[in-house]
Amino acid sequence: MDHAWDDLIFSETCEHWLKVARIIGRVSDRVPNGPHFEEIAARIQALVNEGKLEAKGDLSRWLYSEICLAQSSASARAAPFEE
Repeated sequence: MDHAWDDLIFSETCEHWLKVARIIGRVSDRVPNGPHFEEIAARIQALVNEGKLEAKGDLSRWLYSEICLAQSSASARAAPFEE
């Protein structure tokens, strides 16, 4: 992950569908210097475009859209460590 927001976004996202507004609010609360709603929303859109998150609904309507980890991301995080 090469973008500063990614770790925070992924830490608030799981394999279950969650409202985009919830994720944006929680990530913004964890960042100093005030809310960064538009920047976080833009990064969420980019992660969806990259296939790292899945989305339902119009992502520009935060209260009416949802995201979750993409199946490949969720399974990679759940996979046990192998030597």
